[in-house]
Amino acid sequence: MWWSRWTLGPESQELSNLFVSVTHFQAFRFRHLPGIALSGFAMKRRWSEVPGAVGSWLWVDLRRRASGSVSVWRAETDMRNFVRWKPHLKIVSRYRLAGQMTSTSWMVPRLDRRTIRTDAVRWLTAR
Repeated sequence: MWWSRWTLGPESQELSNLFVSVTHFQAFRFRHLPGIALSGFAMKRRWSEVPGAVGSWLWVDLRRRASGSVSVWRAETDMRNFVRWKPHLKIVSRYRLAGQMTSTSWMVPRLDRRTIRTDAVRWLTAR
């Protein structure tokens, strides 16, 4: 599993009671994975524009034809607004039929990137 660097969002790293979202997209065919991953990285370059975003990682597992993200938000409503953001909707509509998306989420009292990533990896490897 390959991980991107942590990308800062516009929100403070010092906030408390944060919302963590982990996504797992399982591509049906390997040929779809490069486009999916490249689209995610293109959107990541705009991460500083996303209200409520504290930070995120992207990940890719070529062996399993899977990719996704671990994102940290000021609140669940901020993540839900991102899901409806036009650049995100464009990617989702392009690849909707190319695989299956699953996700999980939880709250954390503060930003502890090591613990968040460890918990996310635990969930992702159990898939």
